[in-house]
Amino acid sequence: MKTTKYLFGLVVAIMAMLTSCNKDNEGAIYNSDNGAVSFTSTNLGSVTVLPNDPAFEVEIVRGNTSNDLTGKISVEALLGKTPLEGVTVSDYSFKAGENKTTIKVDVTPLEIGDVLTVNLKIDDSQVSIGGNAATTLKVNKAYNWVSLGTGTFTDNFCIGDIAYDVEIQKAEGFDRWRVIAPYDESMKNDDGGNGDWLAGEAAPYIEFWLTDAGYVDYNEFFTGLNYQADGNSPIYAYPPTAFDGLDPKFNKFLDDKTVQLAPYFYVSSLDGGWDYTGSDGIIIITLP
Repeated sequence: MKTTKYLFGLVVAIMAMLTSCNKDNEGAIYNSDNGAVSFTSTNLGSVTVLPNDPAFEVEIVRGNTSNDLTGKISVEALLGKTPLEGVTVSDYSFKAGENKTTIKVDVTPLEIGDVLTVNLKIDDSQVSIGGNAATTLKVNKAYNWVSLGTGTFTDNFCIGDIAYDVEIQKAEGFDRWRVIAPYDESMKNDDGGNGDWLAGEAAPYIEFWLTDAGYVDYNEFFTGLNYQADGNSPIYAYPPTAFDGLDPKFNKFLDDKTVQLAPYFYVSSLDGGWDYTGSDGIIIITLP
């Protein structure tokens, strides 16, 4: 009997010790003062930044707000599978009483037109239980377009010698412009007499810019015409730089408010078209 009582007492003592140890460990594991933070989602979608402000913020949250808390975030920036150097992320910082804060991601090296994958990660030792240790998002950089007012647009090939009032926009901080809805007015009345060649819609804008070499370059744009009324044969205006051996010098500023474009009106289904890249006065744009 004495032996049985002794063994029972020993078991109780051991269980009490184990319970005490578990409580001590529980306190160490669940004490959020150690840095229990989380991203709000594992995928934050996409964000667009401007060239003059190439940074954005990402929110980080926590449960225990009793103390100040700071920590670091790692960042991976990829163009496809190629790392983009120079992308940075700030540390996070909570003040006592705060349950959310933001970090700033700076993508200054990103070129306009590229799409960047940004992967952010919290150190494993600082992630809240059940929290999101990592997140990803897509980032692109766009111009900030500012309206300059009303200018004019003339296309002597597609329409004739008629100057239409159009909105002109400029990329803030850059020698880059847009002509908004250049063909809309002419298509309403078929001023060019194009009849069933009219497609019913045209380029929403023409974007052009002054190059370091001094000539004007631009993206190809749809003129709103289909060759012989065939929807599979749209007529696009291409810059000379889209072809080998063509000189872009006729695409230029005639003065500080007048721009001349000398495009190749190209039909891909024909692998050819009308080459006006060496001509004056084909498309004239006046700035406000």
